[in-house]
Amino acid sequence: MNFYQKMYGVISLLIVGITAMLIFIFIEPPYSQIFKIQTTAILWAELLVGLCVVFNVRKNDSLMLHTAGYTVIAILYLVFTLVMICFASSDILPARFLTVHITGFAVAVILMILFFITEHNFVEQEQREKTIQVQKQDLRMRMEEIAAEAGIAFAGDRDLLQSARRLADDARFLADPSAANTSKDEEIISVMDAMKQAAVSKDRTAFTEKMERLGMLFRIREKRV
Repeated sequence: MNFYQKMYGVISLLIVGITAMLIFIFIEPPYSQIFKIQTTAILWAELLVGLCVVFNVRKNDSLMLHTAGYTVIAILYLVFTLVMICFASSDILPARFLTVHITGFAVAVILMILFFITEHNFVEQEQREKTIQVQKQDLRMRMEEIAAEAGIAFAGDRDLLQSARRLADDARFLADPSAANTSKDEEIISVMDAMKQAAVSKDRTAFTEKMERLGMLFRIREKRV
């Protein structure tokens, strides 16, 4: 279903709103207080629906639930303003009529603010998860490169190579920005670079020391995750 097909229902509601407002003009004498309040409320409601449509089109599919929430609230507020036409022709006082409309508008705005807060939190969580995945992949690739270099440099040392592969497996699960700090990440990457350099230069002692240091950093990270 394309954008224009989705808009049929919204456009129909807007046409209904405009038609109802024109009918209301003939029911209520123009320029009275009730008339001004009612027409202003309908125009605000239709503007709210239009704004929701314009902004929602630019959002991605992962925010579809929040997008629908904004639109539903705007449409319900439009329906509320149309229902208020039934009370406009009665003997209701303009001040009370205005109070009801302000209350309805305030409720709609509060609900939209709540949806905005949940959407903001959702976007932050989504970005955090993407960051975690990138970090996991980066740590894993770095450690796999180190294990590959160690396999060439220390081909006969089975225990050393098994420890290096074990660290490569551990690296995938130890990236969590909410549990770790940036300085610790930099230290892990620094130790990994030193391990790779030791493997390239075939310095077994330096490689073993850095591997033990990296294992300790991983254990610290594991306690925080």
